[in-house]
Amino acid sequence: MIFNNLIGQNNVKQILIDSVREGRVRQAYIFNGPEGVGRKTAAKDFIMMALCATLDSCGTCTSCKLCENNTNPDIIWINPAKNKASIGVDEVRSLENMIVTAPSTGRLKFFIIENGELMTPQAQNALLKTLEEPPEYAVIIIVCSNVSALLDTIKSRCVQVDFARNTRAEIAAVLRNRSGMTDEQLIEQICDYSDGSIGRSLSAVNSEEYTKIRSQVCTVLEELGTLPAESDGKVYARLQKLFTSNQEKKEILFYFLSLELRNIMITKTNDSNQVDLYGKISYYKAAHCLEYIENTWKQIKQNVNYKLATGNLVIRMYSELRKARTKNG
Repeated sequence: MIFNNLIGQNNVKQILIDSVREGRVRQAYIFNGPEGVGRKTAAKDFIMMALCATLDSCGTCTSCKLCENNTNPDIIWINPAKNKASIGVDEVRSLENMIVTAPSTGRLKFFIIENGELMTPQAQNALLKTLEEPPEYAVIIIVCSNVSALLDTIKSRCVQVDFARNTRAEIAAVLRNRSGMTDEQLIEQICDYSDGSIGRSLSAVNSEEYTKIRSQVCTVLEELGTLPAESDGKVYARLQKLFTSNQEKKEILFYFLSLELRNIMITKTNDSNQVDLYGKISYYKAAHCLEYIENTWKQIKQNVNYKLATGNLVIRMYSELRKARTKNG
């Protein structure tokens, strides 16, 4: 059962297994890598193995059963406080208050800080004091997706374990075996969307919004490419609504917008005589819109206000595609 839940990440598995079996479990780790590749799963499996009576994740000892039921009192998860976007000093102080108490059931006590990149500088400085002289039974795991957001003094006191993106084959196997998918075209599409993240691929499979948003994108692009000029107001409103109504699923929305515009470009390139995907949207207009979309997505990922960024995008896309319809007829 050792690391039975973690898919891929063979290098990570070997590092952590060796550290347990050789009695070299360190007191601080950074599990760094993209979201959805198994960082938290690895932390759970690592802890279960380290606390197991046989160091083998036997599944039958008291510690293993507590771990499987998520009731082990010696495993504490630290997250941002409710309604807060960052991990502040208060959360770190709560860790400090709990770390002085010895383990209840075993020889080690684990503290996992989720989304470690969200720690404020003040919180990191507070944590640094604990990392300098932790109790011998304490193990701190910082799970993060952007290790550069951590102070150098934090990183220097931790063992950094880097997680790779999942391979296409790993993601496809999960979709087939765990989700029971048989549509190979859809599997390929979700593999593209996943960007090397099994977690992201599974969220798409389990989301009714996935197919719903694609349908919305196709409908709006079709209207932009085919409806006459007198319908401009309606089409503009539909395009605007596409972004405002899908803010919570913006990753899926931007993925499908990019995908469909690329489809138009491929169609134009491969067969100039073929009726293109969405009426009168030309290759160059699709390429310009794709550039606008990619730039807007970069801005959103850099925390630019979503409403402001997509409002500007709507104006640019509408203007570009309207010119395409006016020019072509």
